[in-house]
Amino acid sequence: MRSSLILLFIAAFSVNALGSDITIYRWVDENNIVHFSQNQPKTGNFSQLSAKKMTVQKLRAESIAQLEAAAKQKKEEEAKAESIKDDEKNQCLTARNNLKTLQDFDNIQYKTNTGKVKLLTAKEKKAQLAFNKKQIELYCID
Repeated sequence: MRSSLILLFIAAFSVNALGSDITIYRWVDENNIVHFSQNQPKTGNFSQLSAKKMTVQKLRAESIAQLEAAAKQKKEEEAKAESIKDDEKNQCLTARNNLKTLQDFDNIQYKTNTGKVKLLTAKEKKAQLAFNKKQIELYCID
């Protein structure tokens, strides 16, 4: 009975100590090597750092949270990359359709921002042909 009380006391103290602040000492020895310890060095040239002890469960939870955050970020980046790829496919398709229309027909009608219907001039058609060919170069990766 007494030994179980002692074990219970030790366990309670250990769990308590895991969540408490600890002091870490940092110093550089005569060989220019940096040391860290929980025991205060005998030399007077050291600095004190304070840290929180963490339970294994807390460390595990933080690690899992970091992994989940990284996985979420990767998934978001992949979705963004897929969206960009879809946009490029749509741009390619539009440019190819526009080029085919410009090549197949002499008179091309279009609507202005005000809704007025106009015909492309020869100069405008030439510019649109060049523009759509450039769009195909940019977006159509075959």
